[in-house]
Amino acid sequence: MTANQLTFFTVVGHWYDVEAPATSGTTNTPGFQVVSAFVTFTARLKPGTVINVADLDLRQLLGAPPGLTVTPSATGGAFTGGTYFWVVTTTTPDGESTRSTEVSTSLTGTTASATLSWQHVPGAAGYKIYRGTAANTENKLIATLTDVNTTTYTDTGTAGTTATPPTTNTAELSANTAIPLAPVTARILNGELEVINQADTANVQLLANTAITGLPSLIYDVSFTNVVYAGAAQVLSNFAFTAPTSAVTVDLADPALTRLPYNPSDY
Repeated sequence: MTANQLTFFTVVGHWYDVEAPATSGTTNTPGFQVVSAFVTFTARLKPGTVINVADLDLRQLLGAPPGLTVTPSATGGAFTGGTYFWVVTTTTPDGESTRSTEVSTSLTGTTASATLSWQHVPGAAGYKIYRGTAANTENKLIATLTDVNTTTYTDTGTAGTTATPPTTNTAELSANTAIPLAPVTARILNGELEVINQADTANVQLLANTAITGLPSLIYDVSFTNVVYAGAAQVLSNFAFTAPTSAVTVDLADPALTRLPYNPSDY
């Protein structure tokens, strides 16, 4: 199973058009420039609307279980004498982590066993245990545990199946999650739309309306407040636009952008 991922689109804007100089050697003067402003993006949704996403990728990978130890026993199993090596991995519904720190022990006789213990990994769905007969060459999967509360396993010498721990971590942490769509406030500084309080970050990220949102459509209302202009008096009018369904770039100052009437109470 692959975890669902949210898709965001980039919003940009440029409000610094200038007039050509009247004569050679003179300086350009602003024709229409926004020196500063606040810009608020409000998703047009009915009050109480909650976007529920099943198996949402939380953008976190779980690591291998820490604290792996091994305790040998002369009884309880069917090991033949020799030195054995183990590692453990963490599993989630979406994948498996890379290997833990390796442990090893020497067993004697023909009835030996070895008990492995490790620390619980929050968010894990289970664990896999691998064994080998040489360091860093674990090539037998001897147990797949699906009880997340189990952090011990006694290896009695089971043959297992041929398998090796993954070299790439795919143990994504995911959950059935409610996504709030609170208003997002950015700013215009020297004619450029940017993340508030982060100069020179000339874009804003908003949620795109992909299939996993479950919304038939998603409209963002755009409002401008505390606007300061340079040059001739102008007006930045509030408007709305339809959210795209992919990770594209939307330019708020582009004349070709389809603008809808601003009406955040229109549900």
